[in-house]
Amino acid sequence: MNSNNTFTYLGLSDPVVSANWTDNSYNFTTPNDAISVTIFHSIAAVGWLVTDNYKLVPFSANQFSQGMVSFNFDDGYLSVYQNAIPMLNSANIKSTQYIISETLGGTFIDYVNASQVLAMQAQGHEIGAHTITHTDLTLASPSALINEVAGSKTALENAGVNTIKTIAYPYGNYNSTVIQAVQNAGYQSGRSAYPDAENYKNTNKYELQMVDIQLATPLATVKSWIDQAIANKSWVILLFHQTDNGGDQYSTTPARMQEIIDYVVSKGVKTVTNSEGVALMN
Repeated sequence: MNSNNTFTYLGLSDPVVSANWTDNSYNFTTPNDAISVTIFHSIAAVGWLVTDNYKLVPFSANQFSQGMVSFNFDDGYLSVYQNAIPMLNSANIKSTQYIISETLGGTFIDYVNASQVLAMQAQGHEIGAHTITHTDLTLASPSALINEVAGSKTALENAGVNTIKTIAYPYGNYNSTVIQAVQNAGYQSGRSAYPDAENYKNTNKYELQMVDIQLATPLATVKSWIDQAIANKSWVILLFHQTDNGGDQYSTTPARMQEIIDYVVSKGVKTVTNSEGVALMN
């Protein structure tokens, strides 16, 4: 609850069904004007939940030497390659592109193909994995989980991409089982899709947070996230999907993308790919 009696909601995670006790640990950032916090769990189907041993402790942020901003693009939309990449290149900003590997064959007309992915890599942009089919990893069977996580990495590398170091969890959903599979596959970090959080040097590398930029997101809000990273010496990851004028909820117009890039340049804030940001963490 905020001081003006409004509420701010943050999604933490999706715990999975377990026959035994399972530990769950999450970090979250309260708004500056928060006066109370309530943590609750919604059960999505008929069933029951037993919980025990709660602990809520302050997170002591280990700041970076300076604030940092990353540009992330999920799914591998062709409009990003056509519209966003030239703008980023002009500003000497390198992004992280999270690619759904099954789209590389060229039959998905709205997505980049393998040659376009390699072209972005050649221009200095990081290529990361976003699984094979964009499935909810927390609902996958053990064998499907391994295939989606390790298989997407292998598919991208077999297509000529450099060693894949980072992954973005589809829908932002992950749990301890997913993280273990990601670590076993050789990834150095994982990024969720739960919004409104900063990353610090001591943030869990497999629970990187981001801020989601959609069609209706005000430019002033995006600027405030960038300003916050500078002021707090934190790392903010800006998440985008399409870059076009189609009007989809998750799209960003080319004009708005240019405004965001121009603001980042004007502030002189350090920009990093996700693997570069992770390399600066503890």
